[in-house]
Amino acid sequence: MPTLTLQRIQLGHASAPEQLARLRAQLSAQGNMVSARGRELTERVFGEPLPPLRVVERICEDVR
Repeated sequence: MPTLTLQRIQLGHASAPEQLARLRAQLSAQGNMVSARGRELTERVFGEPLPPLRVVERICEDVR
């Protein structure tokens, strides 16, 4: 089973707001939280590395 790495943010630490902002950006619709396997599959299917939002746009364009 693969290892799970968790990020710990201590809210009392001075850098907590910056860490939370960075995490929010990663998890937003424009974020790019994709596993190595996901990136590999995306590149194989679409012929280029695409962020998740662009993958959805491409699929919608292709369906139309």
